[in-house]
Amino acid sequence: MQPYYDAIGRDYDRTRSADFGILEQLKTLLPVEQDKRYLDIACGTGNYTIQMAGTGGHWFAFDQSEQMLADARRKSDEVDWRCYDVSALGYPAAYFDGAICTLALHHFPNLSAAIVEISRVLKS
Repeated sequence: MQPYYDAIGRDYDRTRSADFGILEQLKTLLPVEQDKRYLDIACGTGNYTIQMAGTGGHWFAFDQSEQMLADARRKSDEVDWRCYDVSALGYPAAYFDGAICTLALHHFPNLSAAIVEISRVLKS
């Protein structure tokens, strides 16, 4: 699937940006604290990650597409960008205080495995 997302990533930001309404909901549902760690799951080109990182905290983000991550890295060096598959994350257990995932769940080939792995890296 990675080549598929790399192909999409080449022109992704021409037609997509962070939606203000979704951002407001994210900020309401996940009040960010300065000394906490947060994760953006399947971050794409980082549109939502960068906006949320602007509210504080320490932000980490991953995607399976190197093309999308390359675009994200060009936009911000304030986020720790990584290339991972959602079912095999390279983060320690209970590492993150919160997470976001926007417009991506339908792309996960095994949602149950993804949820188990995401739960592993989140604090309870």
